[in-house]
Amino acid sequence: QTCALPICAGTAKSAFFQGALWYPTLDGVAKVEHDHIVFNPHKPNVVIEQVAFGDQVFLANEKAELTADSSRNVTIFYTALSFQKPENVKFRYRLKGHDPKWLEAKNIRQLTYKKLAPGSYTFEVFASNNHGVWSDKAETYSFYLPPTFKEGIWFKLIVASFILITIFGLFAMMQVSNKRQQRFLEKVIAERRSEEHTSELQSP
Repeated sequence: QTCALPICAGTAKSAFFQGALWYPTLDGVAKVEHDHIVFNPHKPNVVIEQVAFGDQVFLANEKAELTADSSRNVTIFYTALSFQKPENVKFRYRLKGHDPKWLEAKNIRQLTYKKLAPGSYTFEVFASNNHGVWSDKAETYSFYLPPTFKEGIWFKLIVASFILITIFGLFAMMQVSNKRQQRFLEKVIAERRSEEHTSELQSP
């Protein structure tokens, strides 16, 4: 632990001995009784302030009205209300639809996700105070990123249909070509047989 007393020497480290914390100071050693350390039982209130999709910014109570042209770079601003050592607040968060698991960050109050795929997402965030007491309920914000025409199902169906038609057309052309070659070969063979038969009849 780092000494938070004004008399301590810079960022001096503490030591636990005989039920108390001891800190080196400019005037000697400072002792802090363990029993005098006040536990913070208050669960912090976590708040999502706003969500930005490029230049489009929405407050937490506003639904994000997005189009296929909206930015896929999403920045989420959030905070937690904790009056004892707010710099020690920790956050646990995830973006459902993107993050495979919960992630933790200390004293970071904004996150940016870049080049998200089209689809539905929900951002969830918890907070803990300086003594590790976590909020009971996650603060959430949901949004939907619409696909562009090329990412949509109709474009994919059109492309798939075009590919199938092309394959079928090539197969049909090969069948026709094979039949033509077969008829040509049959004609050549028939002519040769006819010529051979005529030669046999004409020979003495």
